[in-house]
Amino acid sequence: MALNTATKITIGRVVLLPIIIIVLLFPYKFETVTILGYNFYIRYLIALFIYIFASVSDAVDGYLARSTNTVTNLGKFLDPVADKLLVNTLFIYFTYTGHIPVLVTILIIGRDTMVDALRMIAVENNVVIAASKYGKLKTILQMVSLGLLLLVALPNQPLPQWLIILFYITTLASVLSGVDYFIKNKSSLTSD
Repeated sequence: MALNTATKITIGRVVLLPIIIIVLLFPYKFETVTILGYNFYIRYLIALFIYIFASVSDAVDGYLARSTNTVTNLGKFLDPVADKLLVNTLFIYFTYTGHIPVLVTILIIGRDTMVDALRMIAVENNVVIAASKYGKLKTILQMVSLGLLLLVALPNQPLPQWLIILFYITTLASVLSGVDYFIKNKSSLTSD
């Protein structure tokens, strides 16, 4: 099976995930670097550049698939998987480092798991649940929040209050988008 360009980009995004994890776990000789008077954690800064590349590739593969009319079932399957692997892995990692509260990660991953289960049930009933505008907003907030965390976080230091608030807003948006999916698609759960 020949893969189109959009699907290759999506697969590339999946491949970037272990690279980000290696960058985050690699033992560096120097932990921080000062740029323009600000301290940056080297491993987070390197991971941020890879993360930005992966996030931009998410927009590019979708645009390519739609503009060239090469949307495939494999692409439709891999794209959300690649997004969730990237985002959820970083949420787990930063929960482990103490930067993100456990409740935030549980709610976000729990929401994703429940919406994915709803989608699987809907598919069995020949219903496709497309991404909603709230789901897209949730994804944007998650990606921006994690990107900002990679930029400003330092080891063993609390996050700035504004970033903690942004994570709680992101969590609220995630939960509300999940509720929206269930309200709009409750017939998928009640049909036999």
